[in-house]
Amino acid sequence: MPLDGLFLNFLKEEILSFAQGSKVDKVHQPTKNELVLLLRRRSGNKRLLLSVGADNPRLSFIANPPENPQNPPMFCMLLRKHLTGAVLKDIRQDGLDRLLFLDFDAMTEIGQKTKLTLCLELIPRQANIILVNEEGLILDAIKRVDGEKSKIRQVLPAMVYEKPPAQDKVNILDYGADDILAKALTYENLNASSALLASAQGFSPLIARELADYAYASDVKLNDFTPQALEKLKGKLLELKNMLEKNEHKAVLLAQKDGKPIDFSFMPIYQYGSLYEQKVFESLSDLLEFFYERRGNLERTRQSSADLGKFLNTAIARTARTLALRQEELKKSEDREELRVFAELISANQGRLEKGAVLYELENYYDENKLIRIPADPALSPVANSQKYYKAYRKAKNAEKILKNLIGRARSELAYLESVAEALQRAGTRAEVEEIRAELREQGYLKKQKKKTQRTVKALPPYQYVSPDGFKVLVGRNNMQNDRLTLKQARKNDIWLHVQKMPGSHVIIISEGMEVPDSTLLFAAQIAAYHSAGRDSSKVPVDYTAAGLVKKPAGALPGKVIYKAHKTLLVQPKIPKDKAEAH
Repeated sequence: MPLDGLFLNFLKEEILSFAQGSKVDKVHQPTKNELVLLLRRRSGNKRLLLSVGADNPRLSFIANPPENPQNPPMFCMLLRKHLTGAVLKDIRQDGLDRLLFLDFDAMTEIGQKTKLTLCLELIPRQANIILVNEEGLILDAIKRVDGEKSKIRQVLPAMVYEKPPAQDKVNILDYGADDILAKALTYENLNASSALLASAQGFSPLIARELADYAYASDVKLNDFTPQALEKLKGKLLELKNMLEKNEHKAVLLAQKDGKPIDFSFMPIYQYGSLYEQKVFESLSDLLEFFYERRGNLERTRQSSADLGKFLNTAIARTARTLALRQEELKKSEDREELRVFAELISANQGRLEKGAVLYELENYYDENKLIRIPADPALSPVANSQKYYKAYRKAKNAEKILKNLIGRARSELAYLESVAEALQRAGTRAEVEEIRAELREQGYLKKQKKKTQRTVKALPPYQYVSPDGFKVLVGRNNMQNDRLTLKQARKNDIWLHVQKMPGSHVIIISEGMEVPDSTLLFAAQIAAYHSAGRDSSKVPVDYTAAGLVKKPAGALPGKVIYKAHKTLLVQPKIPKDKAEAH
């Protein structure tokens, strides 16, 4: 969700608790839309990130700063000139809007005291960072806005700073719940959440929907609310106002069951029921850093794997077409016995057949002497027609052997490509994508890089989990790692698991020579189902056997194994909530 004004109010107080009175030690601009201020005080240092990217404008402390460019941009140099050594005195919010003003006590070049303000405008697609002097004049901005970009409001050096146009909304801190409800009820054609969003300053769609869901369990028009529902809504608004006044909040992350972050809030969210899991962080800054870092990693992973996904889809489609054509050819070759019968019948009756006939009508002694019509080439003698059918028969017979071999290879290749595509779909980091790319180069599907540009891809460790019984469970990330895990790392008494008849990871339970209990088998089988193409199914069959009974056929592609003496569990794909992945 965009960082709303309510969340920003709590975040401002959290940052002030450390930053008020701190000194700016360093200023960095890692990207064109980000600033990092290193704030120093006796109790320690912290890095404050100010980001005005189009899709992620925010402010928060960060533990992992982005890499800085070799040559700092001009705006960064300006801030270093004016803010290095300055003391952060206060952070002000314009009502509950997404506008923050960071006030600094600074010194001019000639040693005179001055006041400077960093105006942080966190409005999506219009976000900006603007440095303003004590006369209210703009010194510069991270994004200059001239008359061509906006005819309503320009942001240029030497211009008087003006705040973005205010919206006609009610600040819950200045007014009461009755005022917000009264204004919301004037929007007769809007659902409750939209009416609240249009009436209350600082509300996000997530919070507006949460209030409507709490009051009526359905987002209908406010005029359709019962009196009891309106009272519940009023009570929730009063509770929200009390939270703001007392600065009481929780840093809540909403995530899918696989850990993918979906949204965040300053309070628990119940509108989704059990669809998403909720995790509480120690601070709002920790929450924001985790959310945007994880989401950024997922986006970068998606971008880095886009070309591979396209290549694999094309290769899978091409291999599937080749397989279908060869199966059709094999089907045709299976009718070769008719060719042999034609050849024998013509040969047996050649004495009474004449050249020039377009067909021969003969008794078929293979079918109770029933008459059979055999097409003939009138330009050939009966002997030549017989030889022609014998030749076609031998060709079809030889083709069957070749086609069966080619079909087997095509099936293996298709299964391999599908397994690579499935591993790519599950890849959560760029390192995993690069390891898959290296595998495809190794197998000859992608061109190998020149030695000068080729980078060695460091082998990733497998995913690692611990069962409730204390057994370590390892999961391969891709085919190459599946081979290493199953054929080199696992011992013969460890337990090997894999989904039945579909692409997926090899899973190993490290037994340490002990008997593996059923609860751990179920635990590992659910993980195997999750790390497979059956992840979204309700029930998935998972085979398991001793690792020593798993072998790799000679010449088989990566990830391909055969096994025996297995048993099968039918399980729901699942991973533990507190999963511990190795990186």
